[in-house]
Formats: sequence, C-alpha cells, structure tokens
Amino acid sequence: MARTGTRRLLAVVAAVALVAVAATGCGRIAEQATKSAIEKATGTKVNEKTGEVTIQGKDGKSVTISGGETSKLPEGMPDFPVYAADVKSSAKSESDGKTSFIVNMQSSDDVKTIYDWYQKELKAAGWTIKNATLLSADTPVGTISAEKGGSVGVATAQARLQAAQTRLRLALL
Repeated sequence: MARTGTRRLLAVVAAVALVAVAATGCGRIAEQATKSAIEKATGTKVNEKTGEVTIQGKDGKSVTISGGETSKLPEGMPDFPVYAADVKSSAKSESDGKTSFIVNMQSSDDVKTIYDWYQKELKAAGWTIKNATLLSADTPVGTISAEKGGSVGVATAQARLQAAQTRLRLALL
C-alpha cells in the first residue's frame, strides 16, 4: 500500500511539474493554439500588433473594431474632415458591398468650438450640410450631417461635464 501511495504522489508531482514547464516554456505556443481555436470557432480574427478585432459572419459580412491605446482611424475612410481629438475606438463594417465607419473620439475643446469647426471644414471639403443642430441645454450637444458623392457623414459632439471633456462621434455611410 505504501508503494502505491508513493507512486501516485510521484505521478502527481511529475504531472504538476510537466504542466508548469509547459506553461512557462511553451506559453506562447499554447496561447497561439488557443487563439487559433477561438478564431476558427467564432470567425473572429485578432491582430495583436494593431489591437484590431475582425469578426466575419458565415455570410461573408465583416466588422473590424479598434480600441485602446492603439486606436486609429479605420483604413479606407472617406475624406470626411476629422477634428484633432484623441481616437478612443473605431469600427469599420462591410456589408452588401457597402462600407460604414464609426469613430469615437474625445477632446478637451467645448461642443460649440467643435461644431463651428465642422460647419466650416465640411463646406471647405465639398460636403453639403443637410442638417445642423446645436443644443445648449444642461448637456450641450451638436450634430451635423452632410453628403458628398454618395457618402453620408454625421458628426456628433456631446459634453461630458463631470470630466470636462467632449465626446465626438463620427458615423460615415
């Protein structure tokens, strides 16, 4: 009986040691295998260098999302003017041959400054303003929609009073 208990104990210790070596020495291999399995099962692709995640459906439609410190404007975005603000996240969606973009940004500038900038820059870039609204209620909000060459763009700026920041969202179709 003592030998059987000792053998079991040695087997358990050996198994734990093997797992520990595999986890430290082959961590990258295990991580890559897990990532590949998840990508295959979900249709999701992760680009670790850019921080982008692409989700592709069985129908071929896809969405690419970028977030975090590596956030940037999505590739292929139309020539819609972009205010000088910090990009917090962005998404590019392709469906039925059409591409749409959403960009979330943040600025320390106030809503009216951003709104006025878009009024001027959209016209200068050849966009036709279709709707422009500036509300100065408890939480100021400004929205401008414009069209150019079959593209539609909307810029919305909303104050975050507690943070003394303005959220800016661009949506392009």
